Amino acid sequence: MATAVALLAAGTSYVNSTVAGVQRVEVPGLAGQPGDTTPVLPTKIENYLLVGSDNRDGADPNDPDFGGIGSAAKTEGQNSDTIMILRFDPKTGGAAILSLPRDLLVEVPRGTPYKDKINSTFGFSRELLVRTIQSNFQIPIHHYVEVNFASFKALVDAIGGVSVYFDTPVRDKNTGLEVLKPGCVRLDGVMGREWVRSRHLEYKKAGKWVSDETSDFGRISRQQDFVKRAIAKALTKVTSPTVAAELIQVAKDNLKVDPKLDLLGLAARMRQLGSGAVDTYTMPNHPEKVKLGKNTQEAEELAALARKMKVHTMVGLQRRASPAYMRMRELIQEGYVGTVLAVNMTHMGSGVLTRTSDRTWQRDFALGANTLTITFGHAMDAVCMVAGELTEVAAVVSTQVTQWYETDTKKHVDVTAPDNIMLAGTLEGGA
Repeated sequence: MATAVALLAAGTSYVNSTVAGVQRVEVPGLAGQPGDTTPVLPTKIENYLLVGSDNRDGADPNDPDFGGIGSAAKTEGQNSDTIMILRFDPKTGGAAILSLPRDLLVEVPRGTPYKDKINSTFGFSRELLVRTIQSNFQIPIHHYVEVNFASFKALVDAIGGVSVYFDTPVRDKNTGLEVLKPGCVRLDGVMGREWVRSRHLEYKKAGKWVSDETSDFGRISRQQDFVKRAIAKALTKVTSPTVAAELIQVAKDNLKVDPKLDLLGLAARMRQLGSGAVDTYTMPNHPEKVKLGKNTQEAEELAALARKMKVHTMVGLQRRASPAYMRMRELIQEGYVGTVLAVNMTHMGSGVLTRTSDRTWQRDFALGANTLTITFGHAMDAVCMVAGELTEVAAVVSTQVTQWYETDTKKHVDVTAPDNIMLAGTLEGGA
């Protein structure tokens, strides 16, 4: 959005040539399209879908947070890391941002409608994401703007960073974020990206690191605040021809917008946000708290109780909603790869020798959440989905790392959860 503001500060010929170079992507299903050639007028309410893609294209391996992002080659497809709807209302002279949690459960209008997390729809197509939003919330989407990891960093760096006040030290080991002293900190492109992407934020309380329990909602709040600060900063910087030119070049190289989006009209509207006349909202996401079975016996008891109470239940693992795995299954079923004679899967991860005490649930086999039930469970479900169910099975399960060192309590603790699994069997097709 900061790039749109920069368009107002540049010369006409330069703006025209740059706007023409911005990548346009077809997004079927947008409100008023096709055939709607109405320009962005001062009296017309419009909703812009802002999507932060987790696509790794352009990720710099030299960036400090590259380890937490990874390369495009190591990433399966893409999901929407951030979903916001920016609404301009000329009647009130203000604007509003509605954020949709990426794990928000919605009905997906694809084939026979089914329930899934909203961020998974982006992996199929931009059109499906738009149609899902419009059908679930009756919010017309007029225009589409997409930003990836690389362009976010470039935008923030182009305006000289964004200042954020921290009242306590914070960190996120997953994204690489580390702010060790409270106060006002200028976040550059890398730190800004670490801050808005943080889903495992910790803050220091009474000398100890404590996990932030707000999860995605805290993440959304940080994103909304950061966007408003970035736009306000851009409005003060675009009077510099150098900064304006750099922002516009970022738009040309990284942004993706729908063919009918009037960037100059959007730029004129962006001035409203710099004055602070923008409200922020978050779509509520209240998952039901349910008891989870720690083992097969408890799962069967819960299933029996559900049947008795006539409660509908379902089991759905993530891989079954992955376009890549769905396509692999189709290729096998269509005979493209011939007869499947054997299936082999090997997964190796680094051994865990240190943990914090809040990870106790992962080391205790009796609690049911461990490498066997989570990591291995997801992996084998993917194999069965793609190649067919198992009809015979033999397995060896063991625990190689029998103790962890808790870094916060300074104690060694026993581990009973398995960390090595070897399985052999026969699939229903004979492989």
